Amino acid sequence: MLNMKIRKPSATASIWSSGKVTVTGPTLRTAAASPLEELPDLCKKLDFLFKIVNVLGTCSLPFGIKLTDFSRENIGKVQYEPELHPGATYRIADISATLKIFSTGSITITAPKVQNIQLAVEHVFPLVYPFRKPKKSDPREIEYIRDLLEDENLRLYLKF
Repeated sequence: MLNMKIRKPSATASIWSSGKVTVTGPTLRTAAASPLEELPDLCKKLDFLFKIVNVLGTCSLPFGIKLTDFSRENIGKVQYEPELHPGATYRIADISATLKIFSTGSITITAPKVQNIQLAVEHVFPLVYPFRKPKKSDPREIEYIRDLLEDENLRLYLKF
């Protein structure tokens, strides 16, 4: 494995002997593009073929999710085995995205393109919203949810 450290933005590219490259560190889409722009030149020097296969994204919802109820309501689309893994797996076939949804409201998305990650979050949000539960760790979260419920644009989006 070859590690390529980039200072601005702070990122690390791990280049494996199989030709696979993993870029970690950037938290913004624009910041992630910078190390990826430098990699094709390096790959040409090393005689590697360069192709982006998957992109990983995460988001944290301002509420927790009742995973048991969510998985019961979406049988066939959700795989949830709490004895094996704490997250529910939700697959969206038409955009080739896989989401790991956790009871804390954290979602991890794997998709072939950055645009598909955004589409996946927009797709799953209305599905998990009815199964929300307030996070117990911070009382300010409840106020934030109340503000969200009063937002007219969100009401139109969720159609309630």
